[in-house]
Amino acid sequence: MEHASYSKRINEVETELRCRMMQKTNRELAKQAGWHESKVSRLNIRDMATMFVLLEKVWETSLIRVRLWNRYCHKRKSRQLR
Repeated sequence: MEHASYSKRINEVETELRCRMMQKTNRELAKQAGWHESKVSRLNIRDMATMFVLLEKVWETSLIRVRLWNRYCHKRKSRQLR
């Protein structure tokens, strides 16, 4: 069941990546990334989407995320007290 939810999320992320990348030409993307234009056309969007989803899952349990969230909440509370 977990694989099915990953698969659904990967499809969603892949669709979003494709839509956003269509807004720019390969030349613009390559220039921003510092790549040759041919590298952009060889990108495997499905692999990128898979990595984004896996990183999202790792981030959910990351100690870094927890620390950043705690720091953010602490700053927010101190602002409300002013």
